[in-house]
Amino acid sequence: MKKIILIIFILLFLTSCKTETYEGVTPVYVTFYSHNEETWDKLIKNYEDYQTYRENLIERVDIIKEYNATLNWQTDHTVLELMIEYENPELMEITNNKNILRYMSEDKEIFIDPHTHLFNLADIAYLIEELGVQPSEIVGGTRFRECTEEGSFDFISWHDEILLNPQGSITGLDYDYTWKPKILTVPGIGGHFFDEMSTGIWKPGDNENFYEHSDSNPLIYIGQGNPHYKNTLGDEHASGALVLQEDGEYIIELIEKIKNEELEPGKLYTASIHLRDNIQSDAGANTNEGLTEILEVLQPYVDEGSIIYKDYETIASLWLTEYEKETYTVSYENFKLYEENLAEVEEYCSELSTNN
Repeated sequence: MKKIILIIFILLFLTSCKTETYEGVTPVYVTFYSHNEETWDKLIKNYEDYQTYRENLIERVDIIKEYNATLNWQTDHTVLELMIEYENPELMEITNNKNILRYMSEDKEIFIDPHTHLFNLADIAYLIEELGVQPSEIVGGTRFRECTEEGSFDFISWHDEILLNPQGSITGLDYDYTWKPKILTVPGIGGHFFDEMSTGIWKPGDNENFYEHSDSNPLIYIGQGNPHYKNTLGDEHASGALVLQEDGEYIIELIEKIKNEELEPGKLYTASIHLRDNIQSDAGANTNEGLTEILEVLQPYVDEGSIIYKDYETIASLWLTEYEKETYTVSYENFKLYEENLAEVEEYCSELSTNN
């Protein structure tokens, strides 16, 4: 009898330790993210432009929450400084008498992530706090590879890119402020010509050791898959890099690979969807309309449990606890658009080399 009770106890314990699934389905954890840039003073030139931007942002957040999805809103310093300048009681009446950043964070549970290419992440975190919001512990993108003089591409120090010190923190340049991130997202080559597009999670090393996991490495990287869709971005990025898919194609391909057991069930699979932070792209996409299109296409997969919408911090927490820091990942090389994306970045780097 004691042996039977012990066996039952063990089975119950093992069941409680299983990763989160939905009726036996291995889910893909999907995150929506957007980012703005330092150059946005050229897009938001005055108070009227800011009002339009603000209205569009509120609409986008409402769409996301309507579908029970999440958003990591990643921002450079320019938009934060515009918020500090332009937020006023009249505007805040629309957002529960709060500035737009507090409204997104407190009322809509949106994560606010520092993002920059030329500024300082700790200084951005400081500005977020100045607006009354606790910044997330997420690095909203950086370069981890670049084109070489020989016309190919290679790893660079992403630690140097974000000014990460040996203690794993970043010190402000304009403000006396220190910020310690825990999660890395959206690493790539400048202009999104060839982002890192694995699915899964690990703690990457620096330079050429990016794909080598170690518990001693400072940040958790959450693989975004291929997050770029014509619905929300248009036919190309602002850099001219092409957007090659639409309607959640990468995510659906990943789901099908799991269902067909081309990929191992029960593992932690991740993907992201990249949104513009403005209403209309030069490449022809209306961000909010395209967002609704993708959400509608993916809804049947949400209903069956193949997609679970989560923010980056929650996914990292799941990895640390329920998935016990297992570093199972799947490279983008296994997906249908890999060769086309690779050919584009090779041509891009070759042209840069020739022109230089």
